[in-house]
Amino acid sequence: YLILFLTVIALTSSIHYTQGFGYTYKTPKAENVESVKITGFFKGEPFTTNEEFTIKNSETIEEIVGIHEEIVKYIKEDKNLFITDAESDLKESLSLYGPKEGYGTLSLRYKMKNNKTIERSFSVPIELQHLLLGLSVHDEFIENNHPITDLDVHLEDDIQVFDSLFSENIFYDFSLRNEDFRTAIRNDLFNMSEEEYYHSTGPVQLILVYSENWRMYQLNIDDRFKETLEYLKSEKIVSKEKTTDISYEIIKANEVQNEWTVHGLSQLLQNDNYDYDDLDSTTTFSVDPELKDSLFDKRLSKETNDILRINSYYGPIIFPIIND
Repeated sequence: YLILFLTVIALTSSIHYTQGFGYTYKTPKAENVESVKITGFFKGEPFTTNEEFTIKNSETIEEIVGIHEEIVKYIKEDKNLFITDAESDLKESLSLYGPKEGYGTLSLRYKMKNNKTIERSFSVPIELQHLLLGLSVHDEFIENNHPITDLDVHLEDDIQVFDSLFSENIFYDFSLRNEDFRTAIRNDLFNMSEEEYYHSTGPVQLILVYSENWRMYQLNIDDRFKETLEYLKSEKIVSKEKTTDISYEIIKANEVQNEWTVHGLSQLLQNDNYDYDDLDSTTTFSVDPELKDSLFDKRLSKETNDILRINSYYGPIIFPIIND
C-alpha cells in the first residue's frame, strides 16, 4: 500500500507540474474546430454579460485559438502566475477595466469536426486581459455585449437618449426601438476596427440607455457612429427635459492610478462589482457645460485620466476626462 500511495502522490505531482504531461498545453487547430462555447468572468470588455455563448464563425474561432495559444505560452513561462497572487513583470500591460491585482476566468469548450470535445478553463491574471480585447469587435461579441444590435432581441422599453452630461433627456417623434434605427447602430459597430473601437477620437455626443432581459445597457455615441448620428439628425426632436436627482463627482487621476487600471472606460457601473466609494472625490452639483468636450467613451493608453462620475437614476456612470 505504501508503494501504491507513493506512486499516486508522484503521479499527482507530475500532473500538476507538467500540466498533465503536456495534455493541457495542447491547443486545437482552428481548421478542425466546428464551434466553441466561450465564457469569461472579467470586469468589462470583452465579456460584459458573463454568459456563455457559441461561436461558429471561422475567423473568430481562429482568434480564440490564438488567444488560447498565447495563454498556454504564459503558463509555460510561469505556472504560478495563473494560480497565485505572485508578482509578475506584466504590470505595464494595458488592462481596460478592473483592479490592478486579481484574476478573471476564461472557459473554452471546443466542439471538433470529428465530434470530439475539448474543454479548458483558465484563471487569467487581469494583467493579461489585453490579450482578449480584440474579441470585442467580432460580430458575435458585439451582439452579446450590445444587444441593441441583435435585431432578434426584444427590448423591454424604449431607448432613452441623453446628452453626455446626462442633464437632458431628448425625445424624438418616433420609437427608437424601430429596426431602422437599430440597424444604423449595428452597422456602425460592425464596421469599427479594433483601433476605432478602443480609441475614440471625439467626445461623446449622446448617451443611449436601454434594457434587455432586465439588464441595463449604455451606449455612448460619438463621431464613430456616423450612420447613427445621421439617422438622428434626420428625425424631429419633440422635446428636451431636464433630468433630476443627479450629481457629479470628479475623481482625480492619482486616486484612480493608486486603485485601478482605468486607462479608458465608460459604462453603467451597476452592471459590475466596482466600489468607488473608497476613492476620494470632489462632489459638485453643477458642472461647466464645456466639460462635454472632454468626456470620451474609450481611450486605451497607459495614461490615467481624471474621471467624471455621474450619479444618475440608472446608477453611476463614469467617463475619463481627456483634454487633447
